[in-house]
Amino acid sequence: MSDLLRSKDAMFTYKLVTPDTMPLLHELILESALEYGSQNEVSSTVEQLTEDAFGNCPAFQALLAWKNDEAVGFALWFTMYSAWKGKKTLYLEDLYVQPLWRKKSVGTNIFLKLEQIALKNNANLAWECSRDRLDLRRFFTNMGAIDRSDKVSFYMDAVEMEQHLSDYQKLKEQ
Repeated sequence: MSDLLRSKDAMFTYKLVTPDTMPLLHELILESALEYGSQNEVSSTVEQLTEDAFGNCPAFQALLAWKNDEAVGFALWFTMYSAWKGKKTLYLEDLYVQPLWRKKSVGTNIFLKLEQIALKNNANLAWECSRDRLDLRRFFTNMGAIDRSDKVSFYMDAVEMEQHLSDYQKLKEQ
């Protein structure tokens, strides 16, 4: 895998995140949230991300794109498992490139590196993007991805789960 990550294009390098580069990843996560007007939704910390990536049970991996000594983009993914396929799937949770560096193949190259990592690990690759982001949907389908917009994605955070469990318990007691 290191050979894949050492490759360079004309201006950029791509390296897996390390504990030392986690603050840079966190900065990019905050920039990404700010761009979407969702900065108040970010509750992760550098310490939490470091523990989650490098602790006893690593929860994710990330790849940083570098222009000289500056981190300019990232991909963050985790491993899932498909019972139907009997195969691991790398789930791309986030891919972000700073606006200044877009349209310079950084996003494409990050994605290509992730494809190589998935293939090397005998894994499929999956991700979501907003139905409204036609530019992103075009970006991914142009790279050969299957648009599965007929699927619906669901999500619950702790607040919703606690409320649901509480409501369920109340109903059960009636």
